[in-house]
Parts: sequence; C-alpha cells; structure tokens
Amino acid sequence: MTTTPRLLNFPDLFVGDDAATRLEGRCSPRNRPILALRDDRATVLSWAQRPGAGAPLALSITVAIDTKGMAEAGGPEREIHVYAGKGEGTLVAQHVVQYEDPYQVLLIPLSLPQAQPAAADAAEPLILRLQLRPGDGVLWIFAPDRHTATPGLGGGSEYHLPHLVAVGAPLSEDAAAAAVLDRLFSLASLQSFSWKEGCVLDALLALHKSGGHPRALPAILAHLDAYGFRSGPDGKPGALSYENPRSVLMENQLDTIESTLPFAIIAEIAPGHPWLRIALDFWRQRMEKHGSVHDGGMFSSEGAYTVAYPMAAIGRLRGDDSLARQAQDLLLETDRQLIQLEGVATRAPHAEPGIYLRHYADGRLTHRNWARGLAWLMLGHVQTLLHVRERDPEVVAQLLVIAQFAAKHQRPDHLWSCYVHQPHQPAECAGSAGIAAAMALGAEHGLLPCPEFRHRAEAARAALLQHVSPQGFLQGCSQSNKAGEDLQRSNYRVTTPYASGLLGLLEVTLG
Repeated sequence: MTTTPRLLNFPDLFVGDDAATRLEGRCSPRNRPILALRDDRATVLSWAQRPGAGAPLALSITVAIDTKGMAEAGGPEREIHVYAGKGEGTLVAQHVVQYEDPYQVLLIPLSLPQAQPAAADAAEPLILRLQLRPGDGVLWIFAPDRHTATPGLGGGSEYHLPHLVAVGAPLSEDAAAAAVLDRLFSLASLQSFSWKEGCVLDALLALHKSGGHPRALPAILAHLDAYGFRSGPDGKPGALSYENPRSVLMENQLDTIESTLPFAIIAEIAPGHPWLRIALDFWRQRMEKHGSVHDGGMFSSEGAYTVAYPMAAIGRLRGDDSLARQAQDLLLETDRQLIQLEGVATRAPHAEPGIYLRHYADGRLTHRNWARGLAWLMLGHVQTLLHVRERDPEVVAQLLVIAQFAAKHQRPDHLWSCYVHQPHQPAECAGSAGIAAAMALGAEHGLLPCPEFRHRAEAARAALLQHVSPQGFLQGCSQSNKAGEDLQRSNYRVTTPYASGLLGLLEVTLG
C-alpha cells in the first residue's frame, strides 16, 4: 500500500542566502543545493495562493550540515523565528534547534490567522520569512535548485526541501505504518553513511527478504548510489564517497566503527562488491592496533550492531568461520565491558549496576541504561546470532539477560524512557523501536521466549505508530549523541529518518 502526504506544497518563490564560501571545510551531501538561515537577514518563502484552506499547517525544512565548531555557527542552540505576511510580518512560530544533525527534519507548526475565503480572481497568498534569533549565526538547510520551487531531485528527496504539511488529526495506525514504509522506499529516508544509514538499510533489507515488498531492493540500490555504489563506467562500482557525521567529505575510507553497519547490507545484495574490502581492511587495522575492533580507548554498545553484525554477515556469505568467531568474541568482550548485572562476568566490578553505552580505557563508564545503547546491544546480538553457523551458547545467554533487563523497564505506555530506569523522562522513540525490533527478531527466530517478547514488541509497535508525523517519520527521538549526557537527559526530541528504519524493521518482523 502506498500513501501520499496529505499536503506537500512547495513555495512558488524562494529567496535566501545560498553562498557556500563559508562552509569551513564542510560540504553538503552529494553537493546538493543548500542555503543558510541567518540571524542578520531573512529567507523568504512565498506561495501565490495559500494552500490547505482551513487546515492547520506546519513548515518542514531539513538540516543539511553539522555546523558544530564552525566560526559562523553561533552556539549549540539556535532558534528559528517565522514571520507571516508582507513587510516585517507577524511572528507565527519559534522553533528551537539544539546540536542540529544532517537530515534532521524540522516540522514547525505555524500559528497562522484563519484563511479568508478568496475571491475567484484574487486568491490569498502566503509569505513566510525565516530568520534566526540574534546571535545564533547560521543554520544550513537543503534548498531547491536555482531558487525555484521545482524539486528536481526525485526519488523522494523532495521531502528534504522546504514545504508545507497539513497537521490535522493524527494518522491512523494503518496509515502511519504505510507512510513509514513509503518514506523508507524512497530517498526521503536517506542518512549520512554511518550507523544511521545502516538502520535504514537494515529495514529495507528485511523488507526485501520478506518477499512482499518489490520496492525495497530498488530503494537499497538508490540509497547506496547516493554514495557511489554504481557510479563507475557502465554502472560498475565507483568510489565510496560520503560526508561523515561532521559533514566532512570522506572517500574510500572509514573513521569510526559506527560507519561499518551498512556493509552488512552490501554483503547481502552484492557479496563481491569492492567496498567490502574497505570494511575488512578497517577492521584488520583496528585489530592490529588495539587487539579488538573498537574506537581507540573505548568499548561501546554501538559496536555490537555496527561491527559484530556486519562481520558475521560477511563471514557467512564468504564461508569465513574466523570472521564469525571474531564477531561473537567481540560481543562477549563488549558484554564484559558494559554489562554490570548479577551473573555476568564484568571488567568493572565496582560500577553501579546497569548496562552502559561506553567504557573508556581510563575506567569511565557512561550512559548507564541509555535506551539506544540497549537497542544497539540487543540488535547486535540478535543479528550476529542469525548470521553465524555455530552459535556461542554464552552469546545466546547474554542476549536473554539483556532482553530481560529491557523488559523489566518497559513502561506502562509500552515504550522506554531515554534512560530506561528513569520513568519520569519522556519516551525515547528511536531506542524503543530498536529494543522492540530486537525483541521481535529474537522471538521470531527462537532466540528469545515467544510469545512474551513478541507481545512486548507488538505493544511497542502500536505505541510508536502514534508518534509518526504526517510525513511518515518517527518523531520523539533524543538528539544524536554529540553533546554528552546532559543533552540526552533533557526533554529535547527530534525527528531523524534512521528512527523510521528501526520502526520499519519492527514492522516487517511482526509481519
């Protein structure tokens, strides 16, 4: 089933600052057109006729560049002011952005005056002016080509451009699920080539392997082509070219273990693709330098999903049992470093009980019981076990320990808090989707008791679908983990497509 947004309306006129001379070494994804929202001048959007008469409207814009550390960026918090009408206009929205992240969707509700019935020869226009709060510097967003309203990008990436969206009654459960899949089957769900894109691709791979979604494989290829997958002569492999999480261009190289999750999917659809050698060489170098595949001086739960799983997938497809063994060994060592629970061997016997995201060489343990950390650990265990021929009984047992810990902290609304042992916090939807997807996968394949964990996953799915935006993106996620635990403990929530990938994986697993 396909859906279209209830209103996806592009401006007729678009005037703003698109100069790219101040990017300070950063670049937009695939050099797509961008413009800067600024604190010293306005960006103007104009519709010849006000769309959606009578419907509440929101303005959707999408972040293009991570500006952290840039001289012009201002502080970590920006506030967008939106004015409507001619001249200076009337303030109709204020929207706070903290530590913006590429492809973050900003859906800004507009407090517009009630539209007046327009005469047949004098349709009512709509003019919006966007400007940052004084002192906030710049915020780079995706822009149409040549200041026109024509999207011209195709494949769903028009969702990244400024447009208006009707925000009336919430989507029904069926409509929300269909909208999420529609966005996944297009470039609307594109992310930076990292764990984020990996979450989207993992959902698309599961949808493809389910046999009931013919749009899934073309979507995988379209996503990978955004990084050069078939950019060589006659559609042959090209260089791996992408922007890292700091919007710095990378080519045929990786700089963190979090970048290797997409290779699990590449291995499945193109087991002979030369990009796989990039991941294998990267892991080998980390092994030689650190004795294990982790980012120097730090074990993290991300590695369970972003390293162990793709390592096991490549090992299975190549018949390399040494990679499968290495993947399971990595999981066991990660568990010893991060899990501080009764019955689990630990490298930090005096730590406060719980499951941590990171364990540093100096002994620091951080992000205790962080929902996304649990999700990465659980997904890593499940997916790795599904891709090895001989399962280590200890890895299977550890998965059950982690899953039971997560189950104990599932809230009455069937979701999980950002720090799962603190129920007073708002729900964290990305972590909840990841935990539930792992529970569903584990129950489906006999790794976790069924029906208990399937029922938990089903309840979480129903709750998560209530958080899907009119555009089909999962909302209510804590920001990318780029500013320590204070940001994660705050009530600030964002919309980023990788979360829809986690929800899509849950959706297809539950069938």
